[in-house]
Amino acid sequence: MAQGDPTRFRSAKSPGLVIVAIVATLSLALNLLLLAGAWYVYQQVAPLRQAAADMGHALRQAGSEPFTLTFPISQSLPLHLDVPIQRTVEVRVDTTVPVDTSFRLELNLPVVGLITRDIPIQLDVPVHITAPVVLDTVVPISLSIPISLTVPVVLDMNQLPAGADLVHLGTVLEGWGP
Repeated sequence: MAQGDPTRFRSAKSPGLVIVAIVATLSLALNLLLLAGAWYVYQQVAPLRQAAADMGHALRQAGSEPFTLTFPISQSLPLHLDVPIQRTVEVRVDTTVPVDTSFRLELNLPVVGLITRDIPIQLDVPVHITAPVVLDTVVPISLSIPISLTVPVVLDMNQLPAGADLVHLGTVLEGWGP
């Protein structure tokens, strides 16, 4: 065979050429396998990308709108205290006191002897007086006050440092969407 003969490669089975062909075939198969795996991962990640975009939209809204929480409170507040009272109060009394009684009068007279008589008394005594009454005491108070209410708490996320972070995070996540 001549050196310039094109048939020499067909008939000569050099081991290097066979190895190169096997390596090229394996490389092609591995590349096709990698492409199929990448396509499978892309198909699996697509719903996650949509979920990230939806979450980003929700975070942007949460960061820019007021957030309201309501807290129901149903408690009983015990109250125990001593109230000191130190005061002088002027009390005016304007009344009439009826007197209906009798008393026994015994007189021992030297000539007549012992005389006993029942003397009735019936009269109305007018009373007009103003008297100071001193109050100096401690009044104990013990009670329980029921409390039942709902407290709304409105957080303006624009005013909080986390609000700007939520908007930024939402913008980043929305960029991951399809």
